Amino acid sequence: MRTTTHSISRQRVMKYLCLFTILLSSIMVYGQDPLPTIVPNTNRGLPFLYALPDNGTDLFSVAPDPTANPTPTPSIQSTDRTFDGEGSGFRATDRLVYAYDNDNDLYSVNPSTGNSTLLVNDMFTGVVQGVEFYLNNVTGEEVMFVIVDPSGDGNGGTKLYAYNPNDNWAEYAGYPKTLTGGTKRADGIAWNPSTGDFYVQTDDDVDFYIIDVTTGNTTFAFSTEFAVDGEGIGFAADGKLYTESDRNGERVIYQVDITNGDLTEAAQLPGDDDVEGIMGNVGARDDGGDLPSSYGWAAHQLPVLESTPVTIYLGSIAPDAEDPFSNVNGGFGDDVNGIDDEDGVSLDGAPLDNQILIPGQSYTLNIVTNGNGDLNAWIDWNGDGDFDSNEQIADDVLPSGGMINLNVNVPPSAVIGVTYARFRYSSQKNLTPSYSEAPNGEVEDYKISIAREPIARDCNCSPVYKDSNFANPTLIDGQDLQVGAVYRFSNVFPNNPHGNDLDALVKIEDFSGGAS
Repeated sequence: MRTTTHSISRQRVMKYLCLFTILLSSIMVYGQDPLPTIVPNTNRGLPFLYALPDNGTDLFSVAPDPTANPTPTPSIQSTDRTFDGEGSGFRATDRLVYAYDNDNDLYSVNPSTGNSTLLVNDMFTGVVQGVEFYLNNVTGEEVMFVIVDPSGDGNGGTKLYAYNPNDNWAEYAGYPKTLTGGTKRADGIAWNPSTGDFYVQTDDDVDFYIIDVTTGNTTFAFSTEFAVDGEGIGFAADGKLYTESDRNGERVIYQVDITNGDLTEAAQLPGDDDVEGIMGNVGARDDGGDLPSSYGWAAHQLPVLESTPVTIYLGSIAPDAEDPFSNVNGGFGDDVNGIDDEDGVSLDGAPLDNQILIPGQSYTLNIVTNGNGDLNAWIDWNGDGDFDSNEQIADDVLPSGGMINLNVNVPPSAVIGVTYARFRYSSQKNLTPSYSEAPNGEVEDYKISIAREPIARDCNCSPVYKDSNFANPTLIDGQDLQVGAVYRFSNVFPNNPHGNDLDALVKIEDFSGGAS
C-alpha cells in the first residue's frame, strides 16, 4: 500500500513538472510582443537616400530629384568599419543607418560622421538580404523587418524576421515567417507609407511583389521596364519608391512608379563599387519651402512623433510636415497643403503675401518668432529665379521678446514684377537659402511684387502708376465723348505685378473743361 502511494505521488509530481514545463515554454513564446498593427503614414518630408556597397566603407547620401538636370550626385562619408551593404536600413526616429556586418552583428551608424556602435551580436543564422524599418508617427511603434537567406546560397532570402527596436531588439512573437506565394525568395524589402504595404524584389529582376508581413505570403504587384538591383529598394519621406541599377555602364538611382513600373532617373552614383542597400528616410518629417524649383529646396526637420511639440518656429502656428519637392507652388504650396502655417512675417499689419514694394523705399517687416533661433532671409531683387549673395536681408538676426523688426531697403535697381522672399528660422546659424536641411525650425516663403511709385492725381480716383499706358481706347458702350460712354484701355500697365495684360474700363461721368 505504501509503495503504491509513493508511485502515485511520483506520477503526480512528474505530471505537474510536465505541465509546468509546457506552461513555462508557452510563457516564453507568448510573452513576446505581438507585431503592432501596420497602418499607413501620411507624414512627409525631404526625400533622402542612403546607400552602402557590399563589403565597403563608403556611405552615400543624396536628396533624389528627378526634375533636376543634371540629377544630383551623392556625398560620400567613410564608415569606421566594413558592412554587408545588403543588410542596411534607415531609422527615422534617430535618423541613423542600421547595418549588419558579415557576422550578422547589428550596428547603428551616424551618417554625418561614419562612426558606428555595436548593438546586438549574431542576431540570426544565414545571410542578410534586406532591411526596412516601419514607424507609426502617432504611437511610436516600430518594427525592423529583415529578409534572411538561411542557406547562404546567394539566391535570395526565404525568411522574414521582425524585431522590436524599443525592446532591446527582441524578436516579435511568431517570427520568422517563411516566404510563400508569388515569390519564395527576395533580396530587398520596402514599406510604402501611403498604403502600409510592403514590397519585395529579387536581384536583377523586373517583378515586384507585395508581402503580407504577418504571414510571409507574397503576391505580384508590377513589373519595371528593365531589371533593377532588387537588393536596393526603399521608400523615402516623399512617399516614393527608389531603386538602383547598373545599366549601360552607369550606376543610377531611379524613382519607381508603382502604378506602371516606369523608372525615372533621380540621382547619379559615382565610382564603380556595386551599391547593395538603398535606404530611404521613410517616416521622417520636415517643414519645406514652396517656392518655384529654380530657388532650390529648403527643409527643416520636425519631431518624428506628431505628439512632440515643435518649439522653434515663425508666427503663431507651428509648422506641419510636407515634402519640399512636391510643395512647390509659387510661395503658396504650404498654405494649401495641410495647415496654413505661414503667418510669421507681416508688413504694416498685413501678411507679407502679395505685398507691393517700391524701389528705393525702406520698409520694416514685423516677424514673430518662437523659441531660441536665428533668422536668415532673402529677397530676389533682380527677379532671376534664385537668391544671390547680395540679396540676403537677414544674417543670423536674433529676436528680442519673440519679435524681430527687420528694416529692409529696396534697391533702386530692383526689377519690376513678381518676385519671392524666403525666411528661415532655426537654432542652426549661417543657413543657406536653399539645398540644406536644418535640424529644427521653420521656413516660410512669400510671393511679393516690385512696382513703381504711384503718381499723385488731383482727383478723387485711383492712382496711375508711372509708365502706365492709357492710349488707343475702344468704345464699348454709349456714344463717343458723351456722358455715360465706356472705354476699354488695353495693357495699361506693362510689366505690372499682377500680370502682363491688365485692361482698364473708363466711364465718363462728367465733363470739366471739355474732352478730347
